[in-house]
Amino acid sequence: MGVKRFEDLRVWQEARALSDDIAPVLRRAALADDPKLRSQLGAAVASIMSNIAEGFIRRRRKEFTQFLRVAAGSGTKNQEPWSVQCTSTAIAIPSPPLTQSVARPSLAPR
Repeated sequence: MGVKRFEDLRVWQEARALSDDIAPVLRRAALADDPKLRSQLGAAVASIMSNIAEGFIRRRRKEFTQFLRVAAGSGTKNQEPWSVQCTSTAIAIPSPPLTQSVARPSLAPR
């Protein structure tokens, strides 16, 4: 039985978990001083989920693969500012870990 909904994709579930995990971090006072970074990180996480969903809906492997690459790019483009912010404000949270999941997605549902 194949995956019928993008919500059943493990990679999308991981992106959703990342979104849920990052939300309280973005509300922390340490990021209040940098609303641009907070907005950029929130948008990047949302973009990851959106691109996975859009690629799945296209129903063509080549397009899905391209959208997964875009999702991976959304996850990696903010790693440096995220790392700098974590270091400078002592936020003890690792960089968003979705890069490998998106680069080599497991299409099996959880």
